[in-house]
Amino acid sequence: MRLVYITGKTYPGNTADHHYIRQLALGFSSVLGGNMQFVAQGNIDFLNKESIIQTINISWLKNSIFFFFWILFFAIKNFKNLNDIVFFSNDSYILSILIIWRKIFNFKYKICSDWHHLFHDFRDKFIAVNSDEIVTTSKKLKENIIKITKISPSKIATIYGGVDLNLYSMDKIVSKKSLGLPEDKIIIGYVGLFKTLGLEKGILTMISSLKHLPDKFMVAFVGGTDNEIKEYKKFADSLGVKERCIFWGRKIGGDVAKYQMAMDILAIPYPDKPHFRESGFPMKVYEYMASKKPILYSKLDLVEEVLSDCAIGFIAGDAVDFSLKIKDIVENNFYPEFVSKAYLKLDQYTWKSKASYIIDFIKQK
Repeated sequence: MRLVYITGKTYPGNTADHHYIRQLALGFSSVLGGNMQFVAQGNIDFLNKESIIQTINISWLKNSIFFFFWILFFAIKNFKNLNDIVFFSNDSYILSILIIWRKIFNFKYKICSDWHHLFHDFRDKFIAVNSDEIVTTSKKLKENIIKITKISPSKIATIYGGVDLNLYSMDKIVSKKSLGLPEDKIIIGYVGLFKTLGLEKGILTMISSLKHLPDKFMVAFVGGTDNEIKEYKKFADSLGVKERCIFWGRKIGGDVAKYQMAMDILAIPYPDKPHFRESGFPMKVYEYMASKKPILYSKLDLVEEVLSDCAIGFIAGDAVDFSLKIKDIVENNFYPEFVSKAYLKLDQYTWKSKASYIIDFIKQK
């Protein structure tokens, strides 16, 4: 089997999608070696450094035009070996092109689609029905795909992960002071994009909770744009808690882990909205688990698939309940048993493990 991992993303890039694709590609490379190709735009030296990996740089042409014809050219060039080729992607446009060319020319390559959310249009059924295998980031998303498309459950696998544990080793830990955090305060942190698909992600709830917490508690947020930070500072000021809020812009690579490990408590405060309830599984779950900090999360079924036995849940959108659970965490010595259990689960959630599970699933079909 030869895996062709194809994306429309341009590198370098620091979105959550860029990070996911880059790290999973590295995971595949460690499992498949030379039996993998990675197709993307721009500077993809993160794989070029691995001599066994073939990469295709297409920075000279816009992806929408290139991919339409590149896929056809690739299929014709490798026509005799198409039975051994599996295309893997989470890009709905590219997946649709792969499906169209296969239908027209009866190509024999396989398609494995990687789902992170529903599209709520024709793509849901078109891509699901015409994929040979489907992998999802949560059981909830798997159930919703089956419900909408009526495809066989055996065609879909839920595969959790991933995380790079090397970023969370003891020698990577930095002090609060070095990051500008007060050492005499209990810091509740959120690290990630401030908004997804234009949706507020519960930062308002965290800020509001300060009205119900003593002054020794502060909240810190890492990952916002300038406009978002300005918006949330204005909200905090309206509540009279601006001085207890710290904001940073987006961080990349190992810096993300440093900020996570510097917090006392990490929060996933997502609101009870369809995206967060039905399909938007937060990849930060695994990073938080690796940080060895207690995790407070909105009690939504999606997140509970992984965190129900190793973190503390609160009622989504309820600032009072959030504050009560924060007090509970402190009173229980930051729940070391949950922290330990969360970390021990991570062997199955590394990027290499995720890649291995995907490859095994494809080979079984």
